[in-house]
Amino acid sequence: MRWRFRTINLFMLLTVMSIALFQFVFYERYVRHQVDTLLIDSVRQTLYRLSFHVENYLNGDGRENLHIVFDRTDASSKEIADLYLIDTNGTILLTTDYAHGKRRLPAEHILSLRDLTPENIAQTDAVFMNVYCLDGLKRLPCRLYARLDKVYVADILSDMRQVMYYIPALFMAVLVLFYLFLYYNVVKPVLQLNRYVQGVSQKLPDTIVAEIADLRDTVKNQMQKLHEMAYLDSLTGVQNRRSIEKSLDLAIAAAKRDEVSFSIALLDLDNFKTINDTYGHDAGDKLLREMVHRLRTHLREVDQIGRLGGDEFLILFHHDRNLNGNKAVLERIRQLFEEPFEVAGAFVVSTISVGVATFPKDGKTRHELIKAADRAMYRVKKTGGNRVLKH
Repeated sequence: MRWRFRTINLFMLLTVMSIALFQFVFYERYVRHQVDTLLIDSVRQTLYRLSFHVENYLNGDGRENLHIVFDRTDASSKEIADLYLIDTNGTILLTTDYAHGKRRLPAEHILSLRDLTPENIAQTDAVFMNVYCLDGLKRLPCRLYARLDKVYVADILSDMRQVMYYIPALFMAVLVLFYLFLYYNVVKPVLQLNRYVQGVSQKLPDTIVAEIADLRDTVKNQMQKLHEMAYLDSLTGVQNRRSIEKSLDLAIAAAKRDEVSFSIALLDLDNFKTINDTYGHDAGDKLLREMVHRLRTHLREVDQIGRLGGDEFLILFHHDRNLNGNKAVLERIRQLFEEPFEVAGAFVVSTISVGVATFPKDGKTRHELIKAADRAMYRVKKTGGNRVLKH
């Protein structure tokens, strides 16, 4: 049972880790795709459109003012900080960087547009693509440069990295919370129920899962029934032989430890067999239940009653009652049994024979005490019954 739950724990842990790894790989690819889409494709499209206007301008076909096109393009593109058109001699022909003027391009890490990737965009200052003008039959190359807005690019990359790390982490946290909920409301309660059934623990689990709560209540009720079957007499409701003998063993151990004495009494109905044969077993059963009811009315809650079998009962008087007090109680009980019982529509009288034994005087073990009380009880029966006799 415990090993199976350990296996479940391991399986769930591996599942969480696998899903987290999958999420990380998935979102890493997602980030690459978003960077490629949001940044690189946007830069490519901007320069491709602008190159069309530049080539028309360089070849004398442009009808627009290229300064206006540059300014408009620069203003509409968040990824691009400034644009530059540079001839074959390195001279800046046109730029949106008016503070820079005609000096050299203010960039160190420059890449061709086709070499720009999500891996190197963070380190790239500018990208370029070739544009051409015709000089007769010659194609003279110029370069169209775009200086990237490093702050904007860094913000986009930072946001993407947060998506890459935080969403898998959030998803894993949700899985961990689900696992904890499952453990504390399903797995742990079942383990506690297992310990409760084994008798290791007397604590029943608390859970908000209705099915587990129903299982807990069912187990509790069934365990209560099993306890009653194991320790209580099904007919009279008092302790059965096994249970009362165990209680007697515990009383002996406590008396030895505290150096005190206590008494037991064996009771037997004098004419139970006659009543049982005359009125039937149902009447005999009712007589036994009425007998227990009368006994309980004259005993303290601390004193214990057990049925040894048939119509024979044992009463365990704990050490806080003296012997004379016990005999007085038993005498009142004997007199009470002289009053008739109503069974099977008839009133019958069934007196009792009582034998008393005291620890440690009459015996120091359970067997010795019960044997001493039994001898006293049968001496009473041989003399006609209806009497209390100490061993």
